[in-house]
Amino acid sequence: MDMPFMFHPLRDIVPCGASHSTLGNEVNRAAKYMNLGVGGDPIPQQVLFIRSDHFSFVKNGIPALFNKSGFETGSDLDGKEVNLN
Repeated sequence: MDMPFMFHPLRDIVPCGASHSTLGNEVNRAAKYMNLGVGGDPIPQQVLFIRSDHFSFVKNGIPALFNKSGFETGSDLDGKEVNLN
């Protein structure tokens, strides 16, 4: 697992590669435990996961994915609720 850059109040994640890995169920279970939403790949046409270095693990039978923060950001610097969807 790689790429857990969470620089803002976290409300949801986008687990890139979860649909190509046996880790999908684990991600959903962990997100539910942490009260986080799980979003789909917002730009599937760019096949980011398949082009990433993580995909070589999956091709060799090793579960892999990378998490990105989602689009529910929580609040802006003034404390006002923000949603980038």
